Amino acid sequence: MTQNSLSGRVVELVDTLRRGGMVVGSGEALLAVTAVEAVGIERIGDLRAALAATLVRRFSDRPFFDAAFASVMLAPPDSGAPEVPVPGPRARSKANLRLQSARASESPPAGPEPQAQAAQVRAATDLERLSFRDFEQMTAGEALAAGELVRAAAGWWRRPVRRWQSSAVGGTLDVRRLARDLARRPDGGVVHWRRRRAVRLKLVFLCDVSGSMHAYARAFLQLAHALAARDPTLELYAFATRLTRLTPYLRYPTSDESLARMGAAVVDWDSGTKIGAAFEELMRTDGQRILGARSLVVLLSDGLERGDPGRLREAAGRLRRRCRDLIWVNPLLRYDQYEPSARGAAALADTVAAIRPAHDPASLVELVRSLAAIAARSGAR
Repeated sequence: MTQNSLSGRVVELVDTLRRGGMVVGSGEALLAVTAVEAVGIERIGDLRAALAATLVRRFSDRPFFDAAFASVMLAPPDSGAPEVPVPGPRARSKANLRLQSARASESPPAGPEPQAQAAQVRAATDLERLSFRDFEQMTAGEALAAGELVRAAAGWWRRPVRRWQSSAVGGTLDVRRLARDLARRPDGGVVHWRRRRAVRLKLVFLCDVSGSMHAYARAFLQLAHALAARDPTLELYAFATRLTRLTPYLRYPTSDESLARMGAAVVDWDSGTKIGAAFEELMRTDGQRILGARSLVVLLSDGLERGDPGRLREAAGRLRRRCRDLIWVNPLLRYDQYEPSARGAAALADTVAAIRPAHDPASLVELVRSLAAIAARSGAR
């Protein structure tokens, strides 16, 4: 096997892993190519270990990696990538099915569009079960169909405020205006009505794009894109080790194009997490423009802060005081026994108005409903 074909096999392996649902960033892919060039192909065990060390993040993905490795790296040239055994009876069936799904999506037949592929997934997979499937566990086809569920969840709301405007179609009797008319013309008073003037709450989305949030960040950004189509004032920011404003990329008509532009703009994707520094940067650069009594800040993060927890607590408190509400949506709430016991997570939990899950399409639907409920309570005061 030549050096060029070896690198090509690594790229093919990375593509297979991604189609199978594993989170493999461009940095890991480049590191894998470098590792393979250093290790060589003389010892298959060393080659497998080098690739696993650079590409596998979770222990549960190792059986699928082993199956993909044997199918891609050990297959003879121009082979059809036969099915390979995987250690363990339970892991064997799951990993092979996952591998078949990933390899089946490698060369799609000419003709079907992504919408048609999503329709096929919906026909084969019960939508209710898909709604409650973790984004991180979805295959490529299921993620495509789940994207439509997320976009369908986008609703909007209007918040009544304590101001009134004239209404020609009913509402509340405008007694003051009626009294003025009767004082001027006792015999010709006209009944006037009024209703509360409604204004939009301003949404500010903050999306954690660190390495542990890859699958959830994509779904959250899809939701932001769908909501922005209804309200162009929505503000979107991404952060890992730095803050990046993504609002200009929400104007693209399709979520795929929008997410592709965002991926190119965020230079710290799949890196560490500094939530407190992101809060401080947001308030320092755009705080006066986007924060206020009508701003509803929604933070997507697992709360695994790598910075100073005290700094995060102080920044989160300041941000909470400068907006209507600060909502924390946390994918780790998918675990029944989860508690924000880490220092950074505890600092957030003590500061935010509410914590909600965000690990599957159903939880994002509930998030939209809860935001609408907050808007309704705001107008009832």
